[in-house]
Amino acid sequence: SLLASDDTRLAEARGLYEAAIARDERLMKAEPANRVYKLELATFCNNLAYLLEQLGEMDLAKARSKQAIDLLAELARPAPSLGIEQADAHNVRGHVLQAQDPRAALAEYRVALQIYESRWPDHTAHNVTRVHERYRDFLLNLAHFGRDSRDPAVHALLLRALTGYLDLARVSLESGSVDHTRVVVENVSNLLPELSEDDRISVSEPLRSLQERLATRK
Repeated sequence: SLLASDDTRLAEARGLYEAAIARDERLMKAEPANRVYKLELATFCNNLAYLLEQLGEMDLAKARSKQAIDLLAELARPAPSLGIEQADAHNVRGHVLQAQDPRAALAEYRVALQIYESRWPDHTAHNVTRVHERYRDFLLNLAHFGRDSRDPAVHALLLRALTGYLDLARVSLESGSVDHTRVVVENVSNLLPELSEDDRISVSEPLRSLQERLATRK
């Protein structure tokens, strides 16, 4: 900005950027899913970070720079519905490859889990029934893979998928989302007969702990 490049007008530029940021933050609060507001807010935060660096206010500059990066990272992620479709596609491909190419199947399941994990922070995503249905199908495929495989990497991925799911439910329960937690408990409980004995033992304790917490919230 020409305004920001003029040393005599840095203070004026700062005021304009801060006012624009405050306005966009209000708009974002009213419409969190509005990508136009989010991109505009990221741009203003980035510009203000550069200006604050010129003023020697490094802590504030770093904070605004981080805000810009986080906003842009959110924009770069696919929409929740598309992300779940991507994860499901990798899940299906893993299932298809499982018998003939276990190494490739593991890679596909790993990508599917990474996509799911990237979506969990989006509360609108993990509270949708369809997402839990797709994740349940993913866990079932992975459980069958683990039951037929002695590869430690397969079992490590399965336990990561299960314990991460239970951790998500625990956090949700602490925030008051009882229904969401109940769905997770039901999905994992129904999966237990499909697990190998070692995997079942590994997941039983965190599941029992969550069931006990859930029982106190009924």
